[in-house]
Amino acid sequence: MSTPQIITLVFAILIVALIAYYLVSNWEDVRNYYRETVGELRKVDWPSNKETYNLTIIVLITVILSALFLGMWDYLFEYIIGLLI
Repeated sequence: MSTPQIITLVFAILIVALIAYYLVSNWEDVRNYYRETVGELRKVDWPSNKETYNLTIIVLITVILSALFLGMWDYLFEYIIGLLI
């Protein structure tokens, strides 16, 4: 192993160790955070299956139209630059 790889490995191990120490030393805080998060998620008004389906279709159409629009501009600029060169 080269020196940069060893330094990266040691740094990664140090970060994992610090995260583990933080989680263990603040276990009660982590548990409270988890409980509060679950409580908040229970309050969320989740969309119905029909709403999710409709919004997914809208997103897909938007992505496809954006890709076509950007592709058109890319092709146009490529054509213009090809004429200039």
